[in-house]
Amino acid sequence: MMFGGIESGGETYAAGLLALMRFLNLNNSKVE
Repeated sequence: MMFGGIESGGETYAAGLLALMRFLNLNNSKVE
C-alpha cells in the first residue's frame, strides 16, 4: 500500500527504524 508523498515516506522510514531497533534489541537479549 503506497500512497506516495513525503508523509507516507516518513511513516515507512519510521516503521523501518522501529523494526530495526526491535531486531537489535532481540539480538542483544539473546547475547545476554
